[in-house]
Amino acid sequence: MISGHFWTLRAHFGTHFAPPQLPASAAWSTRVEDAKLGPVRLSGQLHEAKGSDELVLIVHGLGGSSESAYVLRAADAAARAGLSCLRINLRGADLKGEDLFHAGLASDLDAALATPELAHYRRVSVFGYSLGGHVALRFAGTTSCARLKSVVAVSPPLDLSASATAFDAPRYSVYRVHVMRSLVNMYREFHARRPSASSLQLERVARIRSIREWDAAVVVPRWGFASAADYYEQMSAARVLDRMRVPTLIVHAMGDPMVPLASVEHVLGSLGSNFRVEIAERGGHVGFPSNFSLGQNAPAGLEAQALAWLRSH
Repeated sequence: MISGHFWTLRAHFGTHFAPPQLPASAAWSTRVEDAKLGPVRLSGQLHEAKGSDELVLIVHGLGGSSESAYVLRAADAAARAGLSCLRINLRGADLKGEDLFHAGLASDLDAALATPELAHYRRVSVFGYSLGGHVALRFAGTTSCARLKSVVAVSPPLDLSASATAFDAPRYSVYRVHVMRSLVNMYREFHARRPSASSLQLERVARIRSIREWDAAVVVPRWGFASAADYYEQMSAARVLDRMRVPTLIVHAMGDPMVPLASVEHVLGSLGSNFRVEIAERGGHVGFPSNFSLGQNAPAGLEAQALAWLRSH
């Protein structure tokens, strides 16, 4: 478990010491029509590789954004491979106060891919981390997008209830405090921009200490679920994995301290032949050693190897 902590912390903070060489990108945005809020703006950063007809949609995790360290590494690897990529912000993650996302909001990926800037790409892959990996899997299991060719999900919480229970354990409090701080900041901006749509006062939200409490107090009323249990039951990716027909790679680490392997093993053991599951002995939550390999003819490392796998499928 100690090594899992090391690789997890390195994944989140390593770019401060060795920042990736990010490709040139332009601000991207679109608006989706929400039944409760009206127009909601989505944002991100789009890198278009010259002559590329392949796009990688990179999706961040809970508490992250398009600027998260691991997302930047994926964008760097995509550019080196000659691929275009969109680093998308899930709703509210850009701290513009537009809305709040949840773990099953895959329809926003459909909306992004339908925009004129992305509609011309012939082949689309989705590369999601943590909760973003969960969203990517939900998307692949529910979309009708014929351009979707492959998916990579790194450290995804496949069973939302089991993962929330595991992550809310006292021994993971150091990570939970960090995630909750980001979620409260996101809610603060949402409350300031759309006070009539935010059901709780900021002081109440700031006292939330667990993921399950956040989901019950914030996600449930915003999105009309009956309870946290209802939200988990309806939105868990485990419910739609059998509908997926595109090749899908799931990467997890034995020592993941944020989505413990024990919380997803029961799902991983029942996947179909279109899935490849890679359980790494060394690694943490979305963080893996620089010599990580999937046997692909590409440089070592999670992002380069995963992108090579995506392209080969």
